[in-house]
Amino acid sequence: MVNKVRGEVEVILDGKTYTMVPSFQAMCEIEAVTGLGIVALARRYQSLNFGISDAAAIVTAAIKAGGEDAEVQKVGAMIAKSGLENFATPIAEFLQMALGGPSKGE
Repeated sequence: MVNKVRGEVEVILDGKTYTMVPSFQAMCEIEAVTGLGIVALARRYQSLNFGISDAAAIVTAAIKAGGEDAEVQKVGAMIAKSGLENFATPIAEFLQMALGGPSKGE
């Protein structure tokens, strides 16, 4: 179960629920793999200008921060199988949490 106070976001891959955690380590890994800062990635997601490699990098790093053993190729394959559009909302939520934390009242 996700802890919204800590900024965690739920994502479902191949029928299994994972917790994405916006940790410093996850954000650094995402930036290293994508070559973009978190702010630039968030802007891309807001404009719906994102690809599966970005999605796989974000989800992989985020679920690893949640304690899972994950590989970007396997995560990317699960995203492709489910459809990239199904991951837009949880990734956008994760990026929001990474940038500013949960909104007041959560």
